Amino acid sequence: MNEENLCDKLGIMIRLIPIALLVVLVVYSLLMLFDLHTPILIATGMSMSPTINAGDVLILDKPDILLIDEGDIIAYRGNDSIIVHRVIEVRDGYLITKGDNNQSSDTPVSKEDYVGRVVYTIPRIGLPLLLLSNPLLLSMLVISVVLALLFMYYDRRERLYSSR
Repeated sequence: MNEENLCDKLGIMIRLIPIALLVVLVVYSLLMLFDLHTPILIATGMSMSPTINAGDVLILDKPDILLIDEGDIIAYRGNDSIIVHRVIEVRDGYLITKGDNNQSSDTPVSKEDYVGRVVYTIPRIGLPLLLLSNPLLLSMLVISVVLALLFMYYDRRERLYSSR
């Protein structure tokens, strides 16, 4: 009974990963199809923890930088990536940001580097995409899925032949 339970759980997990990926892909595709300029990001770091965690999907809008207030969470270009941090001060057309989990503030964000403001967070749904972006984890996932499928196949085959 316990082995059947494990097989059922593995089967459910194997089915849920593609469904989560499909949901993210469909939402992103619909936004692109209808030319809605709503950027979607997947959080990768822990600098905004516990507010935003790695794997959270972030939906952004892009109001003018002058409409951004202290406390807003924004995305901006920096260090060859997109950074998502909270605005702690608005100063002379620049935004001073800091990650909730960081000790010090960042360099000022200019209008040119500003990407958008976070308006909605979908917790953890981007984790499968984060896993797929890491070659080591991707290969481990593929090997695990193949082994799980082989295990289920041979287990069912053994039960079929033993019942004869």
